[in-house]
Amino acid sequence: MPDRLIHIKLSKREKYIVVITISVIIMGMLYNFIFVHLFKRWEAADSEIIAKRAKFNKEIRLLENRNSIISEYNNYAKAYKNSSRVLNYIEKLADSLNIKTSNIKPGQITDRDFYQEYFIELQIEGRFPEIIEFLSGISKLPCFVAIKKFDFRRGLDNPHLLKGTIILSKITY
Repeated sequence: MPDRLIHIKLSKREKYIVVITISVIIMGMLYNFIFVHLFKRWEAADSEIIAKRAKFNKEIRLLENRNSIISEYNNYAKAYKNSSRVLNYIEKLADSLNIKTSNIKPGQITDRDFYQEYFIELQIEGRFPEIIEFLSGISKLPCFVAIKKFDFRRGLDNPHLLKGTIILSKITY
């Protein structure tokens, strides 16, 4: 019986149909198992190349702007260094006068025509004579610091203590 299946006589037309059917099946298998995976790898490689090019272009732009980035960083570092000195001085002065400071908020730097103005907001609590001495000590800072606003109220627990908010302005060039 197996010999009969192998030696089947097919007409020329049937042979073409069998060859076309087998070739379509082989092409379908090649497409599904080989070409699809190759195309997926190709697309993954393309997207990886695009991502690396974008990263490379971004890094080139950063290198081109290197000097401006460094100068901007130096300006911020200088402003931070100056403001940290002022904040340290304020804290030491308050500690020496037994004034409690809290909620110290360094503010934004505002650019003016020829200078920069830097705001600091802080809350203090102490007795009236110490607060007066504290405010005069702030005005004697080596850098130019001005008191923009101060608001004091008497404490509910102790009438001799004043609580308040001070906004300072420091000018840098």
